[in-house]
Amino acid sequence: MFDLKNILDSLNAMQGGANEPAESIFPPEKERHLCAGMLLTLNSCLEPRELSLGIGAEMVISTLQSAWNVSDADDLRQTIGILLSDGQHLGMDPAIVAIHAAAQGDADDEAIQEMLVEAFGEDDAEALRAAEAGLIEAVGPLGDSLTSMRDIHAKIGTLRAWDIERAAFNARMGFEAGFFDEAEAFAVLEKARLLAEATYDNWRSYGIAFVLGRIIGYSDDCDFLISELGASLETAHSLYNTYPFDA
Repeated sequence: MFDLKNILDSLNAMQGGANEPAESIFPPEKERHLCAGMLLTLNSCLEPRELSLGIGAEMVISTLQSAWNVSDADDLRQTIGILLSDGQHLGMDPAIVAIHAAAQGDADDEAIQEMLVEAFGEDDAEALRAAEAGLIEAVGPLGDSLTSMRDIHAKIGTLRAWDIERAAFNARMGFEAGFFDEAEAFAVLEKARLLAEATYDNWRSYGIAFVLGRIIGYSDDCDFLISELGASLETAHSLYNTYPFDA
């Protein structure tokens, strides 16, 4: 499905190497907030330890306008506020909560797949099944073992990460666009990080929930994103491992 070793090698190089600390631009009390939005930053092949995306205001402004109907700082504040409060996960979570409860009970993979089909349709359910196989390969051995769809859904009771991650990445885009100054961008990132920590057990669970939300939200092929998540969890000096929950 994907070559985790190649992704891991690339991420090691980007973040300073597996055995050497990455160079820090910000002090730890600020850098830790960059964990929020990191997956989408890596998914765009950008440097996760920098607040600036390095792609220029014009491109970011165009993206914000086309993808989010955001034209100025006030629009962006409103969009981020929605993502961090209500967001798209509210439409997904009733089914996810039911599947979570079934997975914690005696439901097997086949029963869970049937619930996914009923909740999200055949196409999204098949995409989720493929992604879950990738997640088992990429992040299953990291932490307590994940070996089945049931294991994954037993851990994930909300897809709020889908909205948290997008809010954080929008803050980075807002900084790049000139809509936010550094202080405002970091304030959003801090709020997103604290919400992630209040909602999930660790960055692995957060990342899994984000991947599942992205598939349902965008019907996206997440192979590369899953590889990035696995590499970020395995790389010694990635942001996730430098700043674990409650550190």
